[in-house]
Formats: sequence, structure tokens, C-alpha cells
Amino acid sequence: MRLSTQLIVNATTTYARLGATFVIGIFYVWFIIGEIGIAAYGMIALSTGTFGLSFALERTISSSLSREMAVAISSDNPENVTRTLTSSMAFCALAGLATLLISMGVAALAYVGIFNVVEGHPGIEKALAFLFFMEGAHSAIRVFMAPFQQALYASKRVGLDNMLRIVQRMSVVGAAVIAIGVVWPTANLNEKLIGFGLFRACGMLVDILLATFLARRLIPGLKIRFNAFDIQEFRNVASTCWHTGQMTMLMDFSTQFMALLINMFFGVAYNGIWQVVVQIGGHAMLISEGVMRGIDPIATHLLQAGRKSMILDLMTRSIRYQLAIALPWTITFIIFMTPILNLWIGGRLEKDTGLIEAGLSVEKAIRVTALMASVYLLAVLSRVTTRGVERILYGIGEVRAYAWFAKYTIMLSIGGGAALFWLTDNPLLAPLPIVFVNALYYGVIIPFAARKRTKLPLRRTVAESIPRPILASCLFAVILLILKPYFMDLNLISLVILFGIAGFTYIPLCYIIVIRPDERLRILEMIGGILRRKSSEREEPAWQSRDRHSDNDNTE
Repeated sequence: MRLSTQLIVNATTTYARLGATFVIGIFYVWFIIGEIGIAAYGMIALSTGTFGLSFALERTISSSLSREMAVAISSDNPENVTRTLTSSMAFCALAGLATLLISMGVAALAYVGIFNVVEGHPGIEKALAFLFFMEGAHSAIRVFMAPFQQALYASKRVGLDNMLRIVQRMSVVGAAVIAIGVVWPTANLNEKLIGFGLFRACGMLVDILLATFLARRLIPGLKIRFNAFDIQEFRNVASTCWHTGQMTMLMDFSTQFMALLINMFFGVAYNGIWQVVVQIGGHAMLISEGVMRGIDPIATHLLQAGRKSMILDLMTRSIRYQLAIALPWTITFIIFMTPILNLWIGGRLEKDTGLIEAGLSVEKAIRVTALMASVYLLAVLSRVTTRGVERILYGIGEVRAYAWFAKYTIMLSIGGGAALFWLTDNPLLAPLPIVFVNALYYGVIIPFAARKRTKLPLRRTVAESIPRPILASCLFAVILLILKPYFMDLNLISLVILFGIAGFTYIPLCYIIVIRPDERLRILEMIGGILRRKSSEREEPAWQSRDRHSDNDNTE
């Protein structure tokens, strides 16, 4: 499959997943806040999902394994796959044990009351401790079985990997609806949280079992054989996880550690607000990164094939494509942030008595969330711009070129956040350290690492990738500002109309300004090829197709 075709296929399946997870995520936040309040939602956010420390560890290990599995699979030798899988499983067993121990330690801290929790609920610390422990136990299993799911991704089966992620997200929402809305609708908050943690952990095991089953069926050599264990392969896996994990863990941990600081300084209600902010940023990240999902195994396969010039071209394309998606999304949300939040969670917050206990009105909560989210989107924008370049460097084994920056991220983001909170006592400043670290890392460290290790011509890359998306987005912003007075009071219908107008406005701008002429020709050729195949399938009777294939077989 041609490179451009592979990117289009990956992006198509990823955006299908994004559409599903976007709807799931919007409903999940809306449902949870309405059922148990934003403060209790902050407790869930602090202990599970993208805020769970054990989940972040699992995500770090999983992402670190994809290159090693891609190298083995690209060799087309089942013995290499078996050796890498067996050695990876040995490493993941140790990492899974460490994840479980960490989660038990954090659960113990929650049990003794180190965290701020929802007031007026005796024994709520036990519920929070249970959430931490169940998240950790589940993540430990995911870490142990990570090589199987990463094998699907590393074999360039991005569509199948996207399907499994949809299953995972649906299990979370299903756990919330079943535990909080069906089984224990009238129970106290403690019982609802414990039930949610139990159903969530059990439901997400379906994703693990399904990924393992599919990977073993589809990938030759993907089996554990103890005599295939190789100490050098084990060391390679450990080294890759160590260097990649430093960067992945610490960059992704910025939001998790910031949540802990927010809990310490401002309480659990602000944890709920922070999670809404991160949720908005997460959707923006997925939308922009979706076009480049699967780029690291592609880079690994290109390196194995000796096609270095295509790797450089892929870096330039990734910056242009991701900026073309991230900029308009960021602009749209910043302009319409307050009306979107009012529509999404405003009505649910009006019924939340916990806001008054936290000293917040609905208007202030919406205003704080809007301001924090607008700033946080700047961090996401700087991240996604060269995120593709980072993944390509990872795919070709140049992790050390940027991993050295890991030790500085904690000092800059978490140290800066703690200092700002201590000096100003203002939660609105929470995103600023993350914006600074992301801008420095993705705007400076990654580009210069690419120039040093791959000879990427930075000046030419900037000229070819950045001006076009900026021009298209500036024209798009002017149009949105003209429309803004008509969409300040949103409902579902007007929101759909707004995004419809935005899409129909930006897509032509992107096609004309951002997409190069040769890429437009390739898109038209693909569309024409699909239409011709469908037309020939409709016109040719089945018996003629069978006879033609039979004649071809006889001729051979």
C-alpha cells in the first residue's frame, strides 16, 4: 500500500473512532456530573481514566512497546515475533507488578485521608481508595498483556486497534450508567463510587481479552514460548521502555500531577473542573493527531526498507497535516467556549449543590472552566504540531535524541505549578506551566532533534508545512468571528448548524490552500478508483466474474 494511501486509511478509521469516542466522552461527562455532581466527578477523575497514575504507567509501557513489536513484525520472521513477544512479556510482568504496588500505595494514602474529598459523606475515603486500587489492578493486567494489543498497532492494523479503543471507552460509560443509574440509583455516594469502580474494571477486561484473541489469530508467530526468551531482546525492550517511558510518562504526567496539586490547594470540585478542561484538550488532541495515527510503525517499516527520503517527507507532511487540523479546532473552541460549556454542563451544574459548598456559582464555574480550557488548548496546539515528528523519531529508534529533556519536565511544569499556586492562590494559572513545557519541548527540542538525527532541513520544512495552515486558519477565524453574534446561545440544533457551517467553510479552504496540487491529484485518483470499482461490480454479473477468474486460472 502506498504511503499516502496508508495515511488516508489510518486517518479514516481513526476519525471514525474519534466520532464515536467524542460522543461517548460528551455523554459520559454530562451523565456523571448530573448524577453525582462535579466534586464527586473530580474524585473519579483523580483516581481513574486519564487522571489515574496507574493508567498513565500502563499507557507509557504500551506506547514504548510498539516499536520493538514493529521491528519484529516487519522482519516477516515468526521466530523474531515469538522471541520479542516472550521477552516483552517478561518485562511487562515486572512492570505490571510495579504498577500494582504503586496503585496499592496510592490507595493506602487515599484510605488514610491524604486527599481532599467530597464533604458530608463519612467513609468517602474508603471509596476513593477502592477506586485507586481497582484502577491499579486493571492497569497491571493491561501492562502484562500490552504486547498483544501493541502487536496489532505495530502490524499497521490501525483500524482494528481503533475498534478496540471504542470498546474500551464504551465499557467505561457502560459501567457508569449501570452502576450509578441502574443498579444503585438511590444509594449513597460511597456505594455508587465503589460500584462504578468494580463495573469499570470488570468491563474493560473485555478489551484486553478481545485484543489478545485477535492478535494471536492475525499475526504469525505471536505466541509465548519460554525457550524463546532472549536476554538481549529483554534488555532492548527494557532500554526502549526506559528512554521512551521517561518522556511519555513525564510529559503525560503533567496533567496528572497538576490534578494532585489542584486537589491539595483548591479541593476536589476544582478537580472536576480540571478534568473537563483536560477532556476538551483531549478531544482536540485526538482530532489533530488522528491524521497521523499509526505513523510510528510506518516509519519503522520505512527504515527497515531503507527509504530514508520518505521518512523526511513524512515529517514535513505530519507538521502540515496536524497543524491544518489543530488550528481551526482550537480557534473554534476558543471563540465559542462559553456557549459550548453552557450547553454541555451548564444545566447539570444548576442542580449540583456541591458547587455552593465549594464557593462556586454556576456562572463562575463556567467562566473558570472556559478560561482554563482556552489556555490549555494552546498547550495542545504546540504539542500536536510536531507530535508526528516525535513519533517518527521514536519509530526509527532515535528516542535518546529527545528523551534527555524528561527530567526537566517535572521541575518546569509541576514545580512551576506549585510555585504559582503558592504565590497567587489562583487555579486559573494551572495550564500555564504545561503550555510552557509543551511549547519548549515540541517547538524547540523535537525539531532540533530531528535535524540532528535525520538531517531534516528545518528552514525548508517550516516553509513547506506552516504558512499554508496558518493562512487557511486565519481566513476561517474571520468567518467565525462574523458568525459569533448569532451563536452565543447554543442548543443542540444550533450547535450542529455551527459545526456544519464551520466544516463546510474550512474544508474548501483546506483543500485549496493546505493540500498541495500533487496531493489533490492523488485524492481524486483514489476517489475515481473507488467509483470505477463500484461501477464495474454493479455492471458485471457474478457468473461473468467467475468465468473470467476461471479463465485466468487455466491460463496460468
